[in-house]
Amino acid sequence: MLLDIFSGIVLDLRIKKDVITDNSPVLTELCIILEDIFTRGCRDTSWFNKTNYRYWTWIEKISQSGRYQPAFHMVIDTTCTDSGRGRLFIRSALSKKVLAVPVQQIVKDQQLLQEFYYSYNTVIGDEILSDLLLGGNIIEDNNELYICRNSDIPLTGAFRVTFHLKIHNSSFLDKTWELPIYKNFEFVPCGDLGLNVQQVQEYFIVKSIKPGSVAEEDGKIGPGDVIDELYSFALTPLSLPNVHKLMAKHKGLPVYVGVIKLCDRAGKYFPPIVRLLEEININPRNLQKEIVPDDKDNNNSDRKPGHAILPEEEDAERPVHAPDGSALYKATYLGNVDLGPDGRVNRIEDGVDLVLRNHKQVIEVLIDLREKDVIVSDATNNNKVILRQTYTEISACGRRTDLMKYFGYIAGETTCSLARNFLCHVF
Repeated sequence: MLLDIFSGIVLDLRIKKDVITDNSPVLTELCIILEDIFTRGCRDTSWFNKTNYRYWTWIEKISQSGRYQPAFHMVIDTTCTDSGRGRLFIRSALSKKVLAVPVQQIVKDQQLLQEFYYSYNTVIGDEILSDLLLGGNIIEDNNELYICRNSDIPLTGAFRVTFHLKIHNSSFLDKTWELPIYKNFEFVPCGDLGLNVQQVQEYFIVKSIKPGSVAEEDGKIGPGDVIDELYSFALTPLSLPNVHKLMAKHKGLPVYVGVIKLCDRAGKYFPPIVRLLEEININPRNLQKEIVPDDKDNNNSDRKPGHAILPEEEDAERPVHAPDGSALYKATYLGNVDLGPDGRVNRIEDGVDLVLRNHKQVIEVLIDLREKDVIVSDATNNNKVILRQTYTEISACGRRTDLMKYFGYIAGETTCSLARNFLCHVF
């Protein structure tokens, strides 16, 4: 029985007190069970006995409830089909702890309930089963059945389970519950990343990478990967010319890219991307297989920059914002090293390593990311400014993949294209 399975999963999660992430084995099973509960007994308007995702339609109808509006708007903006929107809503509502809200509303509205659900072979359309779903227990008194409310299980019990899900990893939910590896990358300001991209259906596939380009130097993006976001804008609804316009609009700023990887951490291909590659006659086995390394530093290796964090993502990820809108980050300044005339991005690794070996200072600082420059001030000395660089002076920024707690940026004495001496500052 669906409710028995669902209740068992929720109770088990509550006992273990695990934080559920996209890597948790139980997540897919839980989401599939929830989807089955929402679709079971939903009045069928589809042909050929295909899975009926009409439950998204009634959720959309009652979306004016303020309690789950953020989850609703995220769904509308980033998915295309009813199946994808329903799945993303389930994930978003789990994270926001509002999954019970639409169910509570529809069971109170009998007209809406009868419009969308049969009264048999259903959970939500059945009075007793829907009460059980919302946390009720059946008790018997004098041969009569009563529903006793129990806030521990099952939907309301899910409130007490912590879900830390990457909600923006949603582009393939239209096709599968399986989640690909999703990475957020930051590149130095440039007019061309060096990616040869082809649009297949609504996806932007990387076919090749230009030698010597910014993307090639970093080695973060590989052939077969899907470019999913630019500057926190989902690319799915855009055409290729509009993507070029988006790049032009942000010219001179660091380039923030959301990437869906072709391979997972074990080197296994993500099947939906394989099918897209086959459409353009590319055999993924002919591409250089890139195995994504395990995330380190508490799974924070792909955090977005503060201004790129979406509303549905955790408040803890946000930086402190100054009155003028700039972003303030607390950090520890470890010092700098002279790199001479070489300010390329691959010198970040050398710079971090050299500073960690030889640093003699530890200064608690505030990093102030402003519209045109970066200001580093001493938090222990009345916020005295110790570093100030314009973005045009910064040639590279990043971290070592084996030392994720440390990061650095390389800056010249003038505009980086003219500079003759570069320093790597490490935090």
